[in-house]
Amino acid sequence: MVNNTFNHPSVILWAYLNEGASDHSDSCKIYSELSQRYKQLQVNGLVSWASNRKQNDQCLDSADVLSFNSYPGWYNGGLDSIVPSILDEADFAAKKEKPFIKSEIGAGAIPDWQDTVNAFWTIGYQGEVLDIVAKTIVSNSSFTGVSLWQFYDARTKDGIGRPRAFNNKGTFDEFRRPKTPAYTAVHAAFTSYQARSEKKYILKSRL
Repeated sequence: MVNNTFNHPSVILWAYLNEGASDHSDSCKIYSELSQRYKQLQVNGLVSWASNRKQNDQCLDSADVLSFNSYPGWYNGGLDSIVPSILDEADFAAKKEKPFIKSEIGAGAIPDWQDTVNAFWTIGYQGEVLDIVAKTIVSNSSFTGVSLWQFYDARTKDGIGRPRAFNNKGTFDEFRRPKTPAYTAVHAAFTSYQARSEKKYILKSRL
């Protein structure tokens, strides 16, 4: 993989050990060794990993960029927990003096299911979650980036918490049809950010 893509312009991060046991100091040896291995190969790009141990991660000295996976408003807390949770993560990264990416965040929705109270699994509730997430992240310079989980619904193992035997957190369904509330919220937030960025660039170039 490294030999094939080490100089690819789209590769900006090298990541490994997704959601590993990095809250145990005994794990840090492998994180350090892998980080050094990438750097010895002189790859373009920075080293990171998607950590769901977040502030309890003991191995972050080996990361160039902090990448945290969490699902406030979905697996824990309500809508009012989202902003405090992700801002706390961003503040933690800032104190570490490292860039911060929200590498996973989102909520599930069964395509086309809606009700009057925006209950869990409705497209309305998913839209509310992603509206808060997208607006918060694009308006705060403490975030270097975000990866909404996920682009489209995909088949997974059957079980409790997996309606339809799908991961239903897609902004699009499995046929690439948008779940309208989520898609509209994300599109609006990112379009607004792009417009502000372009305006700043134009103003700067005129100075």
